[in-house]
Amino acid sequence: MRMPAKKQFETIDEYIKTFPKDVQTILEKKYEVISASDVFQGMHLLRTNKRISALVVDLDFQPQQSWDLIENIKSSKMYRIPVIVLTT
Repeated sequence: MRMPAKKQFETIDEYIKTFPKDVQTILEKKYEVISASDVFQGMHLLRTNKRISALVVDLDFQPQQSWDLIENIKSSKMYRIPVIVLTT
């Protein structure tokens, strides 16, 4: 029996190693986790990869750009995905 493909889950974070490991472990059970090195790469991934089903944004990394990204996603009719915001 073939397993259904995992949905892709993008993290906007400086490095995947800084993404909280417990959150990543939980998400990897159901999602394929993709990492972007900055907000601009994250936006590119969103535009080019239609399989992304949710977004995690770390506000501690590039806070103003991260808020701009969230605002862009939420105001756009192109993206109807949940956004999870992390901060310390």
